[in-house]
Amino acid sequence: MIFLKKKKKILDLLNATVDMVALLEQEINLNSALANCMKAIEVVADSIEGELDSKFDTVFDDLQVVHDTLQLIYQQRVALNLDITQKLQLMVVSIRDDLNQAIPVKLNIAFMPYKVTMWDSLASIYEAAKKDPACVAKVIPIPYYQLTKERAIPTYEGKLFPQDVPVTSYQDYNLAKEEPDIIFIHNAYDQFNTITRVDERFFTSNLKRYTDMLVYVPYHITGFGKLQGDAQYITYAISTLKILTKLSLLANLLKMQLLNMAYQQKRYWYWDLLRWMPYTMQLKKEKPFPKNGKNNYREGLFLL
Repeated sequence: MIFLKKKKKILDLLNATVDMVALLEQEINLNSALANCMKAIEVVADSIEGELDSKFDTVFDDLQVVHDTLQLIYQQRVALNLDITQKLQLMVVSIRDDLNQAIPVKLNIAFMPYKVTMWDSLASIYEAAKKDPACVAKVIPIPYYQLTKERAIPTYEGKLFPQDVPVTSYQDYNLAKEEPDIIFIHNAYDQFNTITRVDERFFTSNLKRYTDMLVYVPYHITGFGKLQGDAQYITYAISTLKILTKLSLLANLLKMQLLNMAYQQKRYWYWDLLRWMPYTMQLKKEKPFPKNGKNNYREGLFLL
């Protein structure tokens, strides 16, 4: 299955190939440049093998024609000229456009909780992703340490998750191979956490190496009281949070506080309804939800 990140890599590689082909006539080491172009075509062909609908089978034929032409030039059986380079460029552009259409946007999402009692912060987001046909969602509980003055106690709660939540062992989940498009976590404090600490392999700095979007959804609910003067929300004053791609907030005033703390605007969005869902469902049983509150919530997993 080709996910979004892999699709981007394929399209980027084809764009780079177009640029390389355009410069072939100017290359001092022509054979090296030709070899690089052929290798790029081979990587693309291998990446899409068995992944396309049959109506796009002609893409493989086009890739073969480009590769064979480059090989003939490499073997000096065909002379390189402007006409050939232009035709090759047009073919690679056509292949790129066909693949962009042929490969659907599908997201590979990893949820990496560490404590089952805090799973509710991610549960409703997971449920929304699981129901979305454009998403493949996996739950990978990660190991952590319970910290005392004397020692760090290794702990793993993967077997404690609800039966309706399929769990993938962190030992079987290869981040480098999976390259998830999005990773959701509910603990981003790494070495700064003094009560529990996730295994270093799953620190934010390490996870960010494998994804373009690392999302922190706090397991707690920060008070909505407006702070006075230079006071800060200590929850968000940890340096590791600046590694994140996105940070879930529940109130606009929190966003304003974080902007004052030099966080970038693009890092925030509101999970409102999804984040509150486990609680509002319970509250609704006792008390109706305010009618005028509906417009304050955004339904659906709109990040996707």
